Amino acid sequence: MNDFLSFSSFNNKLKQEFELSSTDTENFNMIYQSNVEFRNILNSYLKNVAQFLAQVSIYFDLDEVIFGGGISYLSPIFLKKIEEYFYQELSNTPFKTKIKPTQLKNSARLVGVLKLLQANKL
Repeated sequence: MNDFLSFSSFNNKLKQEFELSSTDTENFNMIYQSNVEFRNILNSYLKNVAQFLAQVSIYFDLDEVIFGGGISYLSPIFLKKIEEYFYQELSNTPFKTKIKPTQLKNSARLVGVLKLLQANKL
């Protein structure tokens, strides 16, 4: 599952198949608009991420999900797609979990570990 949802693995796949990196925002957006295969692959990946987050939010009955990591460097257009897919997953359930991207981007895990260490005085 780690490789399946890992944005690093997904980005490497894009580099191999399309000679494109997610950090090349301008070309990334342009190819998304013009290449159906690329658009389908990206939408499928974003939907899988959203489905996973929705399932976790249901299982743990979360009030809010904040997602981050490498995926948070994508254009806001694609982050909105994750939110849309997430809410579609929850639409036929009683759950009203909110979702948003972290403002900490890829540093979120470091801040989380620091807060955990501080809370436990480790």
